[in-house]
Amino acid sequence: METTKDVFNTSPNGIVIVGGNGTISHLNPVAERIFAWTNKEVHGKDFADFLEDIDIAEHSLLGKCNSTTPYSTYKKATTKDGKTCYLDLWLTFHPTASEESRYLVFVNDITAQKTREAKLKQAYATETTLKRILHICRTVEKLEDTLTNALQLTVALPGTMAISRGVIMATEKDLSRLKLKAHIGLDHDEISTFFQKEPANSFSLDNTSEKTEDLCRLISQGKNAYHAIIEGNAQTVVMVIALEVKLKNAFAWENLNSVADLIADTIEREKLKKDQAELIASLNRSLSDLGTERSFSDSVLESMHSGLLVIDNEGLVTQANPAAKQLLLNLYEGDVEGKTLEEIFGPETGTLRHDSNTSESHKITVVNLHREEINLEFTTSPTFTIDGTQNGNVIVFLDVTDQRKIEAKLDKLNRFSAVAEIASAVAHEIKNPLAGIKSMSQVLDGRLSDADENKEYIARILKQVDRLDLLLNEFFAYAKPATPNKQETMLNELLRQAWQMAEARGNKKGLSLHENLSADPASLWADPEQLQQVFVHLFLNAIEAIDDNSYVEVTSEYINKPSEKHDLSLFKGLNDAFPYLLVTIRDYGCGIAKDMEEKLFDPFVTNKSNHSGLGLSLVWRILKEHESNIYFKSTAGEGSTFTIFIKVEPGDN
Repeated sequence: METTKDVFNTSPNGIVIVGGNGTISHLNPVAERIFAWTNKEVHGKDFADFLEDIDIAEHSLLGKCNSTTPYSTYKKATTKDGKTCYLDLWLTFHPTASEESRYLVFVNDITAQKTREAKLKQAYATETTLKRILHICRTVEKLEDTLTNALQLTVALPGTMAISRGVIMATEKDLSRLKLKAHIGLDHDEISTFFQKEPANSFSLDNTSEKTEDLCRLISQGKNAYHAIIEGNAQTVVMVIALEVKLKNAFAWENLNSVADLIADTIEREKLKKDQAELIASLNRSLSDLGTERSFSDSVLESMHSGLLVIDNEGLVTQANPAAKQLLLNLYEGDVEGKTLEEIFGPETGTLRHDSNTSESHKITVVNLHREEINLEFTTSPTFTIDGTQNGNVIVFLDVTDQRKIEAKLDKLNRFSAVAEIASAVAHEIKNPLAGIKSMSQVLDGRLSDADENKEYIARILKQVDRLDLLLNEFFAYAKPATPNKQETMLNELLRQAWQMAEARGNKKGLSLHENLSADPASLWADPEQLQQVFVHLFLNAIEAIDDNSYVEVTSEYINKPSEKHDLSLFKGLNDAFPYLLVTIRDYGCGIAKDMEEKLFDPFVTNKSNHSGLGLSLVWRILKEHESNIYFKSTAGEGSTFTIFIKVEPGDN
């Protein structure tokens, strides 16, 4: 009996013991916390009366279970201290038990599930909104309308706490001026007072940091503002959105950053398309004047940012502008003039030549000289002689690999956010009945004699329940990482501690850590436990990739401005306005398979049978909560290097 009492007192479930006469004989500590009633207060109380006291209208619950069939139900209840909660009730009847413990009522407070359901709906709403933004930016009709619609959808993104006030601005030919492209929430007086009026009723602003700060103050109206400045090919795009409160959610921040990148890409692509259309029209007109053809085409081709190839009726390249030659450096070795499109780009471009009188667009994926996939967008237009005879084609092409990456990033953020909420909801749904299974198994185990052969089966059940519980805890850690408890943290000491923990769990002999920890100052304002979790995961991955008696390299370095030491095109997402603590972890193991690289940080992705696939996803989430970035480079058979830029906040050092 003592064992049974121990089970009741330590059970993760609330347990109400009801006698055969329908009166309560015991509440365990968890049940006391759930109901806010003490065991002493309800002892001897009729269970039906107790249900009435907690506002559960259905008082005859005990009669719905028997010795072979338990009864479960969900009920809304009110605790003694007046709080509304939602309860999962599981009632069982044991006719052979003592008179005072014939009924066991297992209770779980599932109020948090309502919150999770609301967050899950928010995740779906976010995904839907981002897909709509992506769709309207892909199918541009009138640029100003597209940007206005995108802005309206952006401020409606769940989790951003945005106010319906925002602007999108971009430079055109004059890089010193930002032209107003779209706005919401601004009245005529605000626009005419703050912006300078240009011809054709357009408005502009000086392209300076001071004016951008003034713009943020105008949009936020004394509250908060999100702003992004995206520098492109001879173009700057600025997006500002008013916020009710300062943005703290990492996913919401990443969503806004990705939308800003997508909008900047849309503006740039539309500008290039407009330039291309004007160029092709002018080129066709100029062909009627043979005396000016060469001087015109040379001057225009030299100034284009897009690649342009002139193709004759034999399918051979007769001319390539400088931008085309630059774009082709990593795609084709040698002179392209006199070559076919198939020889330059591959067999997929064989369909680009046509006899239509209109322009056509195609997207093709090719492999460059470094065996990397590059996404190209081609626009094909016919050229004609004076008498109207087609004498070839003009091929204009763009490298849209970055655009594809932006779209992929949006899709990835959608999946991460939705999967996190789903994982949390599913894990909770499993954890509640799992706790019930464990509690009832422990009760049964306590009622069996030591010689009963059924005790072995119950022990197996408990072992598997504990295994599932460990897996669910990983789900929770990924789906609901705790808000960082930031404090002064010594980076180098944290790295050494993480290595000791990983080495102990790695089950390999003779491993060593080669250190080059030169970060000075090496302190930052961060959550030491969460960062330690990041480093332990990365060290464990390195340990699993290498052989016994090998080693792992770790370096740390303080960087005041990333662009001073690194090519930012290789580290997308870094903000050059902030200092970082740079950590690299390198192994000389098997490397990462090519097909795993694109989805390495995706949840539930692993090639190891004994892993859940959540480790690197959790690393990614924790670093995002710290506004930090992680990158990796891997070569099969040579090893992998993970590079972490940890943002140093003002006042850290």
